[in-house]
Amino acid sequence: MLFIALLSFSINVSFGQYFKLTPEGFINALEEKNDYIFIDVPNTSQSDLFKKTNIYVNTLYNNPDFVSSKVENEQIVVDAIDSKEITVILSMNESNILHLCYKYIFSLKDNTIKFSPHFKVLINPEHYTIDLIGVSLLGSTAGIYNKKGKCFKQKAIDEVEKCVNDFVDQLKIALNKGAANNDW
Repeated sequence: MLFIALLSFSINVSFGQYFKLTPEGFINALEEKNDYIFIDVPNTSQSDLFKKTNIYVNTLYNNPDFVSSKVENEQIVVDAIDSKEITVILSMNESNILHLCYKYIFSLKDNTIKFSPHFKVLINPEHYTIDLIGVSLLGSTAGIYNKKGKCFKQKAIDEVEKCVNDFVDQLKIALNKGAANNDW
């Protein structure tokens, strides 16, 4: 019972860091000058963090070697498309079921992961892309923000932020759960 309480406490304490999407990309919602967060995993060596993060990444993708590159024990970079569908009406001419294309960078040190997400595009099944900054063309803007930084569709921002922040939450759970499940 004490173990469950401690696990719950460690997860809750570390869940305070999230990302906001801005015209410049993702930023730390609490420290807006940073485009990354630190995920603390106490009493975990750099090599163990690399293994745990790599195991988690391998569970998410059909072909993890295709979407990720690694520098042994130092960094994992994932360049992929989120499987979660985002439904936002951005164009009347194209499908409005979108997927987030992203790059996630995990830099590892003892007890800490520096996590940095990068927005690439939103893409629909017809390969129509929505950029972060759109250019107005005949009354249509193919972007989440316009060139002046004004939000075109708040729902798109909310959904993209949810994808990234849910990923962070699931990563934190996996890292903490992994520490609890060493004996099987």
